[in-house]
Amino acid sequence: MIKEKPIIFSSESINAILEGRKTQTRRVVKYQPPENYHIIGRITSSTNSKNEGCVCWESDNGRVSHYCKIPRDVGDILWVRETWSQLDMDYRVVTGKLDIDDFEGCPIVYRADDNPEHFNYWRPSIYMPRKAARLFLKVTNIRAERLQIITEEDARSEGCIDFHDKIGDGKFDDVAEFDLTARDAFSELWDNLNKKRGYGWGLNPWVYVLEFEKISEPIGQ
Repeated sequence: MIKEKPIIFSSESINAILEGRKTQTRRVVKYQPPENYHIIGRITSSTNSKNEGCVCWESDNGRVSHYCKIPRDVGDILWVRETWSQLDMDYRVVTGKLDIDDFEGCPIVYRADDNPEHFNYWRPSIYMPRKAARLFLKVTNIRAERLQIITEEDARSEGCIDFHDKIGDGKFDDVAEFDLTARDAFSELWDNLNKKRGYGWGLNPWVYVLEFEKISEPIGQ
């Protein structure tokens, strides 16, 4: 059964999706297996329904298994949560509450669209309701792997670009800003988002990889 689920992306990733550069995302596996465990694969069918959708690892001696549920499935529709707001929101600033149904016709604006800096009442992406979403993705593939296995091609599919792509924009202030490869750019972006959470690039955590395609808003969902 196809399900609709929310997923959060940063403004940088939103723009990469809109431009057609991002078709993958990597998320940390919630329960990391011990170091001496090796991956068996993702369970799509099992006599124990609790294990369906889980990734399975086994110890080197094969006696102990580790399972972790991936909260997505192939065919799922993901509606994207991003930083957003609505115009004409004066009294919402006072109440701190917003129900999108109360403000039918108020234009929705998105932080990723380079909106004016003086627009200072942005709603965090976590609070975006389904009705405010503009991006919808369909999951086409799922796999689990070590973070550092990512290839240059995969890094590009994550929306990252390399030195040769960046050099043309003329916006570099320092040579240290140069990422020689898209993989370098991805590792830097990953650390900016995840290192403080304890899942830095150098630790090479297990991640699940979602491949997706952008679709129109599902009708009747």
